[in-house]
This record gives sequence, C-alpha cells and structure tokens, in this order.
Amino acid sequence: MDIGIRYTAPLTLALVVLIGVGTLSPHPLLSQHALGSDKIQHLLGFGSLVVPAALFRPRWLRIMVPAAVALGGLVELIQPYVGRDRDIHDFYADCLGIALALIAASLLRVWILRAGAAKT
Repeated sequence: MDIGIRYTAPLTLALVVLIGVGTLSPHPLLSQHALGSDKIQHLLGFGSLVVPAALFRPRWLRIMVPAAVALGGLVELIQPYVGRDRDIHDFYADCLGIALALIAASLLRVWILRAGAAKT
C-alpha cells in the first residue's frame, strides 16, 4: 500500500484537531499578525484539510470539501462561546483556502501522475 494512501485519513484527522485547537482556544495560539493576518491563517489552515485527499484519495473530496466548509462555518458559530469573535470574513477565507488548495493539489497530482507515466 502506498504510504500517502495509508496516512491520508490520520493526517487529515490531525489537521482537524490542530485547526480545532487553534480556532477554538480562548486565546489565539498565533498572533493575529503571524503569517500576515488571521485571514491568511484561516486560508492556510482550512486549505490544508483537503490537500491529503486531493493528492492521494481524490474520490474522498466529495465528502471532504463539504465537510471542510461545514467545519469552517461551525467554528465561526462556536467561537463566541469560547471568548473569540465570530467573523464571516474568516469563513470566506476558509472557503477560499479550500478552493485554492483543492485546485493546487489537484494540479500537482496530475503533474505527478503524468511525470510517472512519462518515465515508464
């Protein structure tokens, strides 16, 4: 079994936990200005969720993409209850990150597959 396929689910689950801790802890773990702004943090964090599936298990994306979007919305609904601010722009950044990561990882997968086919 390919190592990427074997670790897709555990890696994705670990990313969900990290994003959950990072977005739902009472005090931000990163400065609002780390990586430029908290919108970039949302973009990168939620975008990372779909990368393992896009690279190694593209069929999972039918579930992963809506689940990642739903997680982004759920985080924004819960944040006021843990002393954080609800911000629709964070949700937009989550969705944009998911879309950009999906496109980039899918293109990377195609490139890797073509490069592998060219070698044989």
